[in-house]
Amino acid sequence: MIWRGKGSKPSRHPLTDEEKELIQPFRKAPGILFVIHRAQFYNLFREIAEQCGLPQSKQGPHCLKHTCAKLALNGGAPIAAVQRFGGWRSLSSLQRYLKYSDEEAAALCLKK
Repeated sequence: MIWRGKGSKPSRHPLTDEEKELIQPFRKAPGILFVIHRAQFYNLFREIAEQCGLPQSKQGPHCLKHTCAKLALNGGAPIAAVQRFGGWRSLSSLQRYLKYSDEEAAALCLKK
């Protein structure tokens, strides 16, 4: 389980078996993978994103939430499941994160 909180509202995200297997070598103690302050994570993410050539607008870890939502929906996940997993209170708040370019929209609509 991953615990996170936004606006003093904790939520939990269950890990898949594949994710559990991938993180196993990094575990420090039962139930704890690592502890990192959000500012440390932000700085680390920003540094890596910059090295990867991401535009400045995508150099914050919040873009991971957008990416996960889009990948899940593009993969066929029900929108209600994506809403719950991402912690969005309403579908309208989720929809603000799902911006598609004309090319992306056409590719998804014409996908067979």
